[in-house]
Amino acid sequence: MYPVINSAPSAVAVFRNLKFSEWGYVMIWSGVGFCWGFCGGRPLRRYNSIYVTGLGFSMAMLFQLKASCERLQGFKENEGECARVGVEFAKVACA
Repeated sequence: MYPVINSAPSAVAVFRNLKFSEWGYVMIWSGVGFCWGFCGGRPLRRYNSIYVTGLGFSMAMLFQLKASCERLQGFKENEGECARVGVEFAKVACA
């Protein structure tokens, strides 16, 4: 366990806590989805690429929002978040 920054984060707090690298992860998986949808969607390439891009974006966003929420609640390493809000970072032992 790590220090808790926000025990019940709102959707806005979770979005604002996303790191630049996490946005990059979302864009990479959206691009992979587009390529996969275009190459695999022979008769309807445009529609298939749009659909699979949306799937890639949605899955990557859900994964990154979950990670952001876990950092705010102290379930994942959150040293950067602690420094930003002025909380002393120390790993808390589980009981």
